[in-house]
Amino acid sequence: MAPKARAMFLNKSVPGIIAGMFVLYGEQYAQILEQFGEACGMGADEVANETAEVRKAIAEVRETTLTAGWDDAWFRRAYDANGNPVGTNEDSEGKIYIEPQGMCVMAGIGVDDGKAAKALESTKGATHLPLGHRDPRARILHLPHRVGRDLLIPTRL
Repeated sequence: MAPKARAMFLNKSVPGIIAGMFVLYGEQYAQILEQFGEACGMGADEVANETAEVRKAIAEVRETTLTAGWDDAWFRRAYDANGNPVGTNEDSEGKIYIEPQGMCVMAGIGVDDGKAAKALESTKGATHLPLGHRDPRARILHLPHRVGRDLLIPTRL
């Protein structure tokens, strides 16, 4: 795993949802470059180099999300300042967050190896009840001291 990508995911300001957005919109940017780069004044070599750099960064973030951002059943929310995962099955509260599940799946992260489907099933299990849906926000009654308020928004049952 590239150290730069792992450092990105370990930074609490770059959570799983941002990784998903990077992959999704990064690929769209690469496609725009291929289609319109030369028409916008870029040379063919410049378009090819920029597209290759973008796709290399996308692959790095995708791989990091599948390793450091995966919690065996869903995509983690983030890591705290101490490098501990947030949004993990080991947490007593706030185990699964819906935002990284949706964005990572929309970006195609984990589609090839079944992780995307597993994340959606986990989300369904956490948010569906026999008599209807419940609030999909992660339940947090006690804000852990290790996590800043900018990372988690506490909710009440």
